[in-house]
Amino acid sequence: MSVELSLLEMVPQWYVSKIPSLNRRAIGSSQNCIFFHSKRAPTPALSRHLDYVNNNFQKLASRAGSTKSIHDISTIQQIVAINYLDDIYPGVEWASIVDYLCNAALRTYENSQINKNLLIDTTAIGIHSLFSDSFQKIVDPIGCAMNTVIRVDRWGNFVDIEQVGWDQINVTSEYKFYPEFLSPVYSKTSPSAISAVLTRQGDIIIGSESIAVTRRQYKWRLYDAPTLKNCIFDLYPFPDSYRIACNIYAHLFELSYKRHGALLIADPNSRVIRKVVNKHAIIDFDVQAPSNDLRRVIGEKIWDLGLGISNYKSRKSWIVNEVASMDGALIFNGKNITAYGAMIELHPDLGNQFGARTSAAISALKWGGYPTKISSDGEVRIYFLENGEVNFYSIL
Repeated sequence: MSVELSLLEMVPQWYVSKIPSLNRRAIGSSQNCIFFHSKRAPTPALSRHLDYVNNNFQKLASRAGSTKSIHDISTIQQIVAINYLDDIYPGVEWASIVDYLCNAALRTYENSQINKNLLIDTTAIGIHSLFSDSFQKIVDPIGCAMNTVIRVDRWGNFVDIEQVGWDQINVTSEYKFYPEFLSPVYSKTSPSAISAVLTRQGDIIIGSESIAVTRRQYKWRLYDAPTLKNCIFDLYPFPDSYRIACNIYAHLFELSYKRHGALLIADPNSRVIRKVVNKHAIIDFDVQAPSNDLRRVIGEKIWDLGLGISNYKSRKSWIVNEVASMDGALIFNGKNITAYGAMIELHPDLGNQFGARTSAAISALKWGGYPTKISSDGEVRIYFLENGEVNFYSIL
């Protein structure tokens, strides 16, 4: 992969396209650059990020050498990610904190992968650096449970270890831009308190009130949550699309970080539902007559799980994630789920050979749906058509 493309892919809603666009930008050097597009104009933070990359491109590219290995590309992306964190959360020693998390991801404690929940409090002053090698045997087994957090100051000095009670977890009726499993940690975040989480899979997730920077399989991503949500909304030209874009955001991260493969298909015009091969997967009563099997009984319980509703508390997000993890696609028409575990008829113009889930996603797209694919390794792609050509956002 070229350095230009690896830097472009750090922002999920930036993509390469041959179609003219008002939001066309370039990334790279003046001699060798890639033109890219976005459905929305970049925010000031993303504009500053692009300026940094372009102004420092030669220096960044020189670190890749001739091989451009995964390690080299990850190192370049990490430098850029730290600069982005320095910009949006200034005053924190991000280079040291990121380095600590990357090294911790390589260690085990009692044969288990180390994970960590840090809360960087920019108003606190601690003592004893959390990152000192002499303290690792003490630090490694703490701050690991879902409901425990190690509070550190902006330099990474220990301040406190805290337990987040169930009554302290913020159950909001508003949309939230982080997965459910991070709710205890994110309940502690604020403009002056930023979370930095290392999962047992080695993923790094940093943000305050919404995810800002992640690393998965050595690939770094930068997020501007409202802009990305709006770019997803722009792909869905049907009623309730804004609410669906907001709601689906958290589902994508939840499924990805749990390494659950899934295929979610928005089907507002009931075009994809007609192409479901295994008819027993359909729970839309207008399309398929009721049956007496367990699948149908479960379908009657889950069909109104509320992907298109505005009150976040009313959504049954855990159930949606579990149903989406079943083999086959989860199809919904806006407010209601119309099929789960669905097998999609392959489109005759599918083209190149793909894996089963990708083939189903692109077929659904060409049948008239709006698919999002989550791979079992955590990769997330939202597919869309642009002048008949298949393109996608690479979310994670």
